[in-house]
Amino acid sequence: MRKKALILIVEGETDEAVFEPMLKKFLSPDLVRVQVTYGDVFTKKENYKNSPKTIVGEIVSTFKKRYGYKPTDIIGIIQITDIDGSYLSENNFKIDADSPEFVKNKSTHFYDMESKNIICQSEVKRSDLLKTWSLKHKRMEQLKSITKIAEFPYRLYYMHF
Repeated sequence: MRKKALILIVEGETDEAVFEPMLKKFLSPDLVRVQVTYGDVFTKKENYKNSPKTIVGEIVSTFKKRYGYKPTDIIGIIQITDIDGSYLSENNFKIDADSPEFVKNKSTHFYDMESKNIICQSEVKRSDLLKTWSLKHKRMEQLKSITKIAEFPYRLYYMHF
């Protein structure tokens, strides 16, 4: 008989390194199986036309095929995602093209923890972030009260630093 699996969906390897040991500490270590998506599945271009339930369902389907799990082997799905700037007001997105942080971080935006703003390098980047994170917000809102995806118990948790 194959062992049961609780699928933990996370965005990156750092998330995996943090959350997998914690879950394994509280649950059977053989129970927790991690699926790293290597990025935010809610805002990936290939997922723009898919519903959030479809996106998660496809991750689970890929997991089952890759590791040979049957639907009866899976006891549930836990997804942990960061919220990025998806719950901030447009007023929290500022532009400062001359900030040395852009060179230091090799990025087109950064979080200013002191002012609680996101500083963007240009209006184009600001608009792109607002569009992307608005979509993420919408999808997380759709999933936050969902308790099943396909036939599996499902729970979404947000992470914010």
